[in-house]
Amino acid sequence: MIIQIDEHFHDYEPTQCYIDSDKLDGENNPVDKGVLDAIKKKDFSQEVHFDVDEMRAKSPSNGFWDDPGMSGGAKVKLPSGDRPDKQVKLTIYFDC
Repeated sequence: MIIQIDEHFHDYEPTQCYIDSDKLDGENNPVDKGVLDAIKKKDFSQEVHFDVDEMRAKSPSNGFWDDPGMSGGAKVKLPSGDRPDKQVKLTIYFDC
């Protein structure tokens, strides 16, 4: 399934990319798991929000939250004329 991701990472400008949901690692990457859970829902558009400070507090030994993000190999180019199957607004926030 091809998903449009509108990613807003912390205090950077939002970006848009497309991912192949089959290439996400929902077992080892919490952000990927959040996206996979969202696309299982009925509506076309979903929102996923991660508060990194909160996640660090819950599991301080989990180094993933030092540099969180989706699996890099999942990004794809949307063929001309195609439309994504779902849209996810992904926010990864932490307080500096």
